[in-house]
Amino acid sequence: MLVRFNKNRRVEWTNHYITAEKAKSRINDYTIWLESEYLPTPDDRNGYQAYLVISQNNELFYEYEPAPAENNYSDVQTLMQAIADLELIILEGGNEHV
Repeated sequence: MLVRFNKNRRVEWTNHYITAEKAKSRINDYTIWLESEYLPTPDDRNGYQAYLVISQNNELFYEYEPAPAENNYSDVQTLMQAIADLELIILEGGNEHV
């Protein structure tokens, strides 16, 4: 398997279809060949995002970071809230800011 990673050793992509022979021409400081055909399975950690990383010993593992907060509002709900906020500003006499 061909593995491409960034300067922080976080995996950017993998290629399971290329042969070892064809992969030789693509090997560089940030792309290596691993004999393994399979990626490790990340743990299911609520509230965390898994990132595949390659160690200095060329072993794959996952690092976990808190997942970004999700916006639970639809576009329509966000627009309706913005309109309500503007109406409140106008009613309070703050129309010079509109």
